[in-house]
Amino acid sequence: MRRSLQALLLLGLLALIGAGATSASAAHRSAVRAAIVCPGGGPPPCCVPVVAQPRAIPCCLGTAGPNIIPCCVPTVINCPGITIASSRDPSTARQSVNITGRLATASSAGVTVTLWQELPGQQAFHSLAQTQTDSTGNYTFTRPAGSVKTNRSWYVSALALKSLTLVQMVKAVVSLTVSAKKTGAGETVTFKGKVAPSHAGARIRLQVKGATGWRTIASVRLTAGSTFSMRESFLGSGSALVRATLGADSRNIVSYSRAVHTKL
Repeated sequence: MRRSLQALLLLGLLALIGAGATSASAAHRSAVRAAIVCPGGGPPPCCVPVVAQPRAIPCCLGTAGPNIIPCCVPTVINCPGITIASSRDPSTARQSVNITGRLATASSAGVTVTLWQELPGQQAFHSLAQTQTDSTGNYTFTRPAGSVKTNRSWYVSALALKSLTLVQMVKAVVSLTVSAKKTGAGETVTFKGKVAPSHAGARIRLQVKGATGWRTIASVRLTAGSTFSMRESFLGSGSALVRATLGADSRNIVSYSRAVHTKL
């Protein structure tokens, strides 16, 4: 009898512990679900990064997390948000760039969209331009040729929504000319060029194409006017394919001139 009573008490204690664990697990799931932050401010189930709308959201069987949707059947969800894309990435300092995207909300026509920009060395974004969405929620910002000369970050906002941040990479314009298109072996030729935007004081490298790729044969620092001049001679016969290269910094990615030929 005593053993039976002890067994019953033990079973009751285990049941209480199991119920507590189930309650704690449910509370944890609720806490996780409550902690989900939806990009763009939309409520669940729009709780995954929104790149294109609509998008298919898989069933997650009642669990929750940063990349999972609490639901019990597969569904297609129109998540409110705004997208952003660049027509050229990377672009070159003299090219125009179109920034486009789409606003996906219940009413997306004729909504004001603001373009925000952060340049190298800046610590905050600043409002750059505004435009209106068309009848389907699409928008376009055109940055004219020569206005996007350096790397930068962009995002757009509309209503209470904010897009992902787009990092625009930009190549500097590197020009290169040679004093003689044809020369004898061992004769000296002069290579001249310029870099825009200005990278005064930066090192520019002269490279020649070989069997294993490009190799540096000379380098100088750009003048105050962002120009350079180098004199080189080549041995052998045939032709030399030469380019000028500017290394990457916070303002521009690695940039190359158009290659020039020198016949020997």
